[in-house]
Amino acid sequence: MFGLGAKRNEPEFRTAVTGLLEELVRTLHEGLAENRKVTDQLRRDTANIINQRLESLSADLRDLRRALGEAHSDIAESRREVEALRLEVAATRREAAERGIAPTRRPSFERPLSGPGSVADVEANSATQAPAEDEFAHEERLVRAAGVSAVDLVCHRDTWAFIVEQSARSEHFRVPGEVAADATGQVRVTVSGRSLIAILTALYTAREGERGRDSGNWALAGTFYQRIADAIDRVSPRHHNPLTGIDEEGPGITGRLVILIDDRPAQPDQGEEMIQPVADSG
Repeated sequence: MFGLGAKRNEPEFRTAVTGLLEELVRTLHEGLAENRKVTDQLRRDTANIINQRLESLSADLRDLRRALGEAHSDIAESRREVEALRLEVAATRREAAERGIAPTRRPSFERPLSGPGSVADVEANSATQAPAEDEFAHEERLVRAAGVSAVDLVCHRDTWAFIVEQSARSEHFRVPGEVAADATGQVRVTVSGRSLIAILTALYTAREGERGRDSGNWALAGTFYQRIADAIDRVSPRHHNPLTGIDEEGPGITGRLVILIDDRPAQPDQGEEMIQPVADSG
């Protein structure tokens, strides 16, 4: 009996299972189709957002290129104006030279060549060097300083402090180790050639920039620059012997350069009374 009933229900069971399978497949297809629609919409929305952002970035890039082009034009125009001014100044100098007009006299920081350093002596030795010539001489000194291994700078500690204040902003300046002053306040500092370039550049810039603004800084920078320049102008390269491989002292070369910034009273002429300096205490 039981086996006969099972055989009778088998077609119905198969029909039910088939219907369930068809329903499941249909549901899956509908779900996948909906997912495709959502995915396609997300792709379209994302593409629209990206395109809008790209268009905005392209517009910004065009504006930047336009601004850069205008900046280049302004720079080119400025260069043309500067070149025109330079040519005009050069023409004015040539015209002045042809007419025999002396260039503007500039104050001299050089030591008097003779006499006890009176005002008349300083006036007689005032520089009449044109600015362009002075700049050329400065550049020559920088080249000479580049060839110097090291120099000994002897000066008062306040003088050294001023030099450090002016030179510290240069990438070439290197502060030496601890600097100790003696009982008179004098220091002896070993400075490399690279730091010497920074010192010369800083003092030259301060001398030209402080003219008419700060007479104290102008006088200090100009005097210290000239003392260092006087020493640098006397340096010569060492001679290298290719046979022995030894650096030999050339003519007139006596050793490491010593730069002394310590002016003293000049010797008086005969019959002229000299004021005795106060002896250093300690």
